[in-house]
Amino acid sequence: MNKYLKKEKGNKAENQACRYLKKHGYKVLERNFSCKSGEIDLIAYDKQHKELVFVEVRFRLSGIDDAIASINYPKQLKITRAAQYYLLLNPRFADSFTRFDVIAISLDQKKKWLIKLIPDAFRS
Repeated sequence: MNKYLKKEKGNKAENQACRYLKKHGYKVLERNFSCKSGEIDLIAYDKQHKELVFVEVRFRLSGIDDAIASINYPKQLKITRAAQYYLLLNPRFADSFTRFDVIAISLDQKKKWLIKLIPDAFRS
């Protein structure tokens, strides 16, 4: 898959993830926060649990399990460092509880979106 198609599919998956989060009581605050340390796909506020959530969105045609497995320790470390930097830039969240969620996305045989949210998927 060429780079353009990969980016386009990634954007569609992130759009689906945003819709999913909003439907489940999250407020999406930022998309694609980037710094030297890394990138965070989505930053949201979970209204029910009153937590700031850093969300990694993973899309895989091969299935949801492959999407989840692709978030290895070095990737977790990059997300964690980017989250720490985000918190430095946004002191209003300094006292907030935070967590790292993963949204794994795939397509079924009928090209229907399959979405799985894994709350608190890893620790900083």
